[in-house]
Amino acid sequence: ALDWETSFTRASLGLSTAADIDLSWLTDGRTVSQRWPGSRTVAVACTTTGVSQAPVASALAAVFGRWGHPVVVWDNNESGGVLRWRSEWADHGATVPDLLANLPAVMAADSTTGVDPYIHPQREDRYDVLQAGDPAESVWRLSAPAIEALHSCLAQFYDLVLIDLGHDVGAATWRAAVAGADLLAVAVSELAEAATAVRLLDSLRWDDPRSRALARSAVAVVVQPSPDVAAEGVARQLNGVASKIVAVPYDPGQQFGPFHYTALDQSAQRAWLRAAAAIAERLA
Repeated sequence: ALDWETSFTRASLGLSTAADIDLSWLTDGRTVSQRWPGSRTVAVACTTTGVSQAPVASALAAVFGRWGHPVVVWDNNESGGVLRWRSEWADHGATVPDLLANLPAVMAADSTTGVDPYIHPQREDRYDVLQAGDPAESVWRLSAPAIEALHSCLAQFYDLVLIDLGHDVGAATWRAAVAGADLLAVAVSELAEAATAVRLLDSLRWDDPRSRALARSAVAVVVQPSPDVAAEGVARQLNGVASKIVAVPYDPGQQFGPFHYTALDQSAQRAWLRAAAAIAERLA
């Protein structure tokens, strides 16, 4: 008979037999499933538009959610990032400005619904999404205090908050979100992005003590953009810069449309579990 861990792994990750599972799956799974006191926040950064933070944040959220954590992905992108196209929407259609307008009621001690009216559950992958406002409908800009208030609200309801930072590293929202993070995950896919990631981490090392700590502990996730691009060459550019580099192989299941973890092949699933484990080690 399979033990409970093996049974859980089969059910969660879509593996068909016990022979499909090597022990490193369970080792990384135990690392991901560990609990920490309070809430933790991971800011997912990319300085160019080549690779999107949205599928990276979504894949990490799916892994943590499948291993038992209450997780939310927050789209902190004032230009209306691609997370709106890479996730499923609930019927209510609420976004960041809606939650911000109702924060006192949501965070009240007698609140019975919490953030439920404002988030979009990804039921198959067991995490929630807080969508950015639509810039086509209204012009909305968030101040640093608003970012801090939203962060406090989400941390009240979730073990793990994953923030899609957007690409504008000079925006007040970007800086404020990074200031509240416990860890920085940098998404890269090509050599040019690796170079800008190095510059980003170097700039943080010259900033305040918290930023320096984020730069030292940063995890780089190298996503192979196509079968013709070697992820190893991109990863080499980050040697000695990020505390951990994890390569994720190309998989058409993570390219377009709403993200679904089970649409990935087993090599991609394995890589995302490895990436989540690297992050979990640094959050403990």
